[in-house]
Amino acid sequence: MIVKRLENDKKQSIESLKALHVQNEQIRAQMNRLQNDIKVNQDSLLQTKGYSPKVEAEKSAEVKRLDESIRTIKQKLEELYRGNERNFDVKFKSPTADFDRGLVRGRVLRLVTIREDKYAKALEEVAGGRLYSVIVETEAVATNLLKRGCFRQRETLIPNNKIQARDIPKELTDYVASVTNGKAIHAL
Repeated sequence: MIVKRLENDKKQSIESLKALHVQNEQIRAQMNRLQNDIKVNQDSLLQTKGYSPKVEAEKSAEVKRLDESIRTIKQKLEELYRGNERNFDVKFKSPTADFDRGLVRGRVLRLVTIREDKYAKALEEVAGGRLYSVIVETEAVATNLLKRGCFRQRETLIPNNKIQARDIPKELTDYVASVTNGKAIHAL
């Protein structure tokens, strides 16, 4: 009696398993059809929107090329900066423990902003080595720094309170304006 019941259960389990297997195959077939439909619809939609795998690959290659160019340029700039570090940064020891480092403003080339790049070369020619001079707030600060030997190498210090602007006579600016038809402008 138990054997008969177990054989009956086995038979029902096998039939259920076969039914589930058939059902599984039907679901797989339906899923494959849906995936194919999605792929066809996706491709047609991308084509109507102007997408092309070839164009996408070209753009991706261009982005990689530009990224590489940017990386190379950044490396070159870093090398240039490292080679000219003295020219850009002001390094000094504080003369006293309570010295306000903000009184040392920086190098002229860091403090000047050029409106247009085409004027950079003219500024370099006119200012020359003065671009690397260090601007300090007052002559007392400059004296204090120099007397105590706070710099590793020789530096030219320009006290901000001693800088005076020169006025250009109005007659001269009027004359230049008339000669150049108003195309000449003040550099500073």
